[in-house]
Amino acid sequence: MTDAGTGPKPGMRRDNRRRTAAAWRRRAGALRAALRSRTGGDVLIVATICLAAIVAASLTDANHRFVSWAAGVDQAYGIKLDALPVALAAAGFGFGWFAWRRWKQFRQESLAHRETELRLREALALAEAADRSKSEFLATMSHELRTPLNAIIGFSEIIHGERFGELRVPRYKEYAGEVVQAGQHLLAVIGDILDIAKLEGGGEWSERMGAVDAGASAHAVASMLRERALARGLTLEVDALPSAESPAVWANERRLKQVLLNLVGNAIKFTEPGGRVSLTVQAGASGHAEPYVVFTVADSGIGMTAEEVMIALTPFAQVQSDISRQHQGTGLGLPIASRLVGAMGGHLHVDSAHGRGTRISFRLPAAAQEEVARSAA
Repeated sequence: MTDAGTGPKPGMRRDNRRRTAAAWRRRAGALRAALRSRTGGDVLIVATICLAAIVAASLTDANHRFVSWAAGVDQAYGIKLDALPVALAAAGFGFGWFAWRRWKQFRQESLAHRETELRLREALALAEAADRSKSEFLATMSHELRTPLNAIIGFSEIIHGERFGELRVPRYKEYAGEVVQAGQHLLAVIGDILDIAKLEGGGEWSERMGAVDAGASAHAVASMLRERALARGLTLEVDALPSAESPAVWANERRLKQVLLNLVGNAIKFTEPGGRVSLTVQAGASGHAEPYVVFTVADSGIGMTAEEVMIALTPFAQVQSDISRQHQGTGLGLPIASRLVGAMGGHLHVDSAHGRGTRISFRLPAAAQEEVARSAA
């Protein structure tokens, strides 16, 4: 046993010394790291100059005190006044050096920032020019392809319809029908490319806007797609007021129907047999906001995750799934619909969950009563 008054054991003393030495090493490392930086170097310079000024003032004061003692004259106050200008001059020089270094650093950083900004502006201008060139190229090529394609579709329809005589080989008629279907699909793809090139080209919206019957547009789109829905074993429902009571929306009628066709067509395409697709039109206004009309397309299909929604809204991108690989497409339906809604002054929102279906809604401003009366006249 050890006495209570005895000091710490040798081992404990060694541990304390090690911890103290490690702490001092950490402090020294932090000080070296700070001094290696630009600001730390400036502080070191200023501190050195101030220390030199204090030492010089102390030596000057000691020298004058010695002379005064030797001469038997007490000039202590005068001596201190003689040492003060030296210290102030040295400190002023130190702070001036520090300020000059900081100004030089700020100037270099400003020049670097300005050069970076200029390079970014040049890169943005080049990117915009490249994007315009791409859009112009797509528009030109699409127009060049559409002209001969219309001729192919027209002559194929004549052959398939046997307008100038009966085909002796039935397989020729079948081939002509397939040529018509393929040509119409290609023509639709070219039309989508033209639309996306026009919408992304940055040009002004040149479509004629007016008061459009929202309910009539919804019923017209449902009539065009009802056979397709029945062929896939789906139920297509429309919840919209009759034309006499339906709200009027401020839009372009052809483009509005194109948006609804794209959305309802995608819902039919990606919903498995036995599912349900609905198109709803509602009018409303929130608070003192301007009146608006909301179109909603909902389905009980495969749905999408948040990442897949972002992919689906990107032009030429397609969500990879078992159903999507069974259908042809360019991945432009939803991006075109979103951009057309934006061009007409609205906003499109996608709410979807994997395995629980998709709900796409967009809001457009309601037409003023004057515009409704003008359209009716």
